[in-house]
Amino acid sequence: MSKIAYTIGRTTAYEKAIREPGGTKKLGRRPDDDPPYDGGWVWPTIQQANDFRTGLMEMNFPNWKAQDFSVYELDLPNSWDVDVSPYPVAPGNTVNGAHFLLNDAQIIRAV
Repeated sequence: MSKIAYTIGRTTAYEKAIREPGGTKKLGRRPDDDPPYDGGWVWPTIQQANDFRTGLMEMNFPNWKAQDFSVYELDLPNSWDVDVSPYPVAPGNTVNGAHFLLNDAQIIRAV
């Protein structure tokens, strides 16, 4: 399976972070955090991530504006099968088609 996944992020924050020495990572699952963190949202294709960014995001998160976010390519440490939840976020959840990132992944670039 692929070593690539796609996520969305606030453009100003992500662009600054990926220019730092060593870049930055999208956080994976943190079950021991209080409260536990399920992991960042990821999609298997640019199109799916962008569809969420330009459509469902503003519908479900009124304070988030599509123009403030970009789609980013992630380099998974192993593969989609190992680093990403096997099923999309629970049905009925507002994050249509997103999976949870299980292991931290390097943010490569905006796409």
